[in-house]
Amino acid sequence: MSASIHESPQYSERSVRRYERIFGEDFLSTGGPETTHDICAGLNLQPGTRVLDVGSGIGGSAFYMSREFGCVVTGVDVLAPLVEIANNRAASKGIAGVRFLQGDILETDMPECGFDLVYSRDAMLHIEDKERLFNRLFSLLAPGGRIFISDYATGTGLLSTEFTDYIRDTGYFLRPIETYVSEIAAAGFVDVKGEDKTNLFVDILKREIERAESLPPNAEEGLSPEDCDYLVSRWTKKIGWCNSEQMKWGYFQARKPA
Repeated sequence: MSASIHESPQYSERSVRRYERIFGEDFLSTGGPETTHDICAGLNLQPGTRVLDVGSGIGGSAFYMSREFGCVVTGVDVLAPLVEIANNRAASKGIAGVRFLQGDILETDMPECGFDLVYSRDAMLHIEDKERLFNRLFSLLAPGGRIFISDYATGTGLLSTEFTDYIRDTGYFLRPIETYVSEIAAAGFVDVKGEDKTNLFVDILKREIERAESLPPNAEEGLSPEDCDYLVSRWTKKIGWCNSEQMKWGYFQARKPA
């Protein structure tokens, strides 16, 4: 896990408030409830499905899977403030069947073969050692268990200095979609699929820019015009990197043999 995630302002209290106003209540990742609904609809979730949500943030996906499908969700996030928010919200909303733990997925003590699904939204990008990561996830899944991951990736061509500086400054560890797929397969997973969802990502970013520009400043939440300008600038750069095929967004699915 990148040490810089603990130092970055990306997940400060102020940033959480900013992101929620764009992504939706309880969400810190692209598309918020919209993409969560669409993704979960294709995961064959059932009452009692044991889900490990890696990089669970402030709980949006976990709450949704518990409420809509009756899943039993364990969220793990390396950032203690986000875990505290998620647990407090679970209690205040009366959502049963969810719990959130603070820790590094590579180190946190968890039951071997204890989960039916490992789910992660734009969080694996913080982990450099992907070989160790996917071996760890393989060991945590029950036989026949599955993974779903959405994550940032790179194109296979030349990357600009601006984009590589962004990757460095955010503490991300990105690779091409094809490399990602190979690394998952190397851990023993079968039926490995990597889908390029960059066009969807760009469409979502455009809608989120429109939302940011339409939001009035909210002094009570400590938001300002500068906050909206920050989000619009950041999203606009991502759209440019996607259009130049430097930045990609992928969906990755695989299964542990039964």
